[in-house]
Amino acid sequence: LAITIFVLAIYWRGNFFNGFDYSNTGNLINFHAVFMVIGFVLFFGESILCFRVLTVLPKLPVKILHGVFHACNFCLSVAGLAAIFEFYRRILRPGMYSLHSWIGIFAVALYTLQWVASLLAFFIPAVPDSFRSTFKRIHVPLGIILFFTGVSTCLMGITRVNFLDAAYPSLVEPTAYGNALGILLVAYSGFVAYLLIGQGFSREKINEFNIQAGFPVALILTVVMQNETSDKAHKEDDQYAENIGMKCRSAQLGIPWDTDVESTVEFCGK
Repeated sequence: LAITIFVLAIYWRGNFFNGFDYSNTGNLINFHAVFMVIGFVLFFGESILCFRVLTVLPKLPVKILHGVFHACNFCLSVAGLAAIFEFYRRILRPGMYSLHSWIGIFAVALYTLQWVASLLAFFIPAVPDSFRSTFKRIHVPLGIILFFTGVSTCLMGITRVNFLDAAYPSLVEPTAYGNALGILLVAYSGFVAYLLIGQGFSREKINEFNIQAGFPVALILTVVMQNETSDKAHKEDDQYAENIGMKCRSAQLGIPWDTDVESTVEFCGK
């Protein structure tokens, strides 16, 4: 679904609105639309989903992937805003008057603050764990709110572009593709919401290493710790089996092993 949105957004703006030439003033809107859809919807959505889908991986590499997705979103969002500001600068017209532009600027500004604060909170070792725990209570719900705000803003932008076409009531090809992109954005956001709400997608508690250990080192430590845990479990199983065998033997000979002789005899019978 994400790949379909990616391709459709580029095709819609590139095929029906004269392509992508930064020197062409009219094409700046194409850059804005594509960058915001890919950044504030797709990369943002995938950054959320990696914690709900990649539950079998150690948390550290998933955190790093989460950060990479957000970095891509931040870069594309800034580039998208720069493109639309440049467009209005070239045509010498005010452009920040619509609801789409107000909510869009607010969302990107708040996202930037959240992104910078998250870098400081989660990637600086000196930050106390108590502060990280408190900040996470804000970080997670605010991120979800910003994602759905971004989707809504993209839908408003698509509607605004379509209404500029006088043939929109006839549902000509460019507007039909715009509507299709909007439907896919709603479907994608619904998929993200389903994975967020579904209890079966919650992440299991696994060993997590501090970020300053480094990604390769953390992976090696994870494998070693898992092997040690597995060996310890096997030893405990062997000891348990040995104890059960001694209990069964004692029960057969009529020698009390402990106070739970009845359960021991029952186990031997099974």
